[in-house]
Amino acid sequence: MFGVVLARHLALKYPENQILAYDRQERVIQSLLEERKHPVHFPDYFIPENVIPSNDLEKVISSSHIVVLSVPTQMIRSAVRDLRKYLRKNILFLNVAKGLEIGTGKRASQILKEEIHTNYIYAVLSGGTIAGEMIRGDPLAAEVACENEKIAKELQEIFSTKKFRIYRNDDVTGVEIAGALK
Repeated sequence: MFGVVLARHLALKYPENQILAYDRQERVIQSLLEERKHPVHFPDYFIPENVIPSNDLEKVISSSHIVVLSVPTQMIRSAVRDLRKYLRKNILFLNVAKGLEIGTGKRASQILKEEIHTNYIYAVLSGGTIAGEMIRGDPLAAEVACENEKIAKELQEIFSTKKFRIYRNDDVTGVEIAGALK
C-alpha cells in the first residue's frame, strides 16, 4: 500500500521521470494501467501517467537505480530471493517496511545481508509515514538512515517536499528498531 503512495509522491514531484512500480497481482497492474487507480487502496486517488506499473520483475529491477522495498517485513526475504538474480552491483535498496521478521527477529538489513551476495547499498525510510495521510498531502516527517552520508543526502533530496520533510541519520539499526517498535 505504501509503495503505490510513494510512487505517486515521486511521480508528482518528478513528472518528467518514469517511476517503475512492480506488483505481482495482474488485477492491480490492469487497474493502474487502465484506470490509473489502485483497485483496493485509495481508489479515489489517481496515479499519474508517469508511474509505469509492471509485473515483469526483471524489467523493473534491471532498469532501476533505487529499489524501494515496500512489502511487509515478513515477505522481504522471499521478495529479495525473487529479485536478486536481476540486480546490478551497487544497487540502492530503500526499505520502507517496519518490523522484525517473525521467527528470527531479524531486521530488513540483516535479511538482505543473508540473501544478497553482491555489493549493494542499504537505506531505510521510517517515521511518521502513514499512507493515508501522505496521499492526502498532509504534512509528514520521516527519517532516512544510511551508513553512506552522501546517499542519505541524495535520498533526502529525492523524497523531500514542502509537506514531506525527510531528516538524515546514519544509525540504520536504530531507525529500523524504532520503526519496528512504533
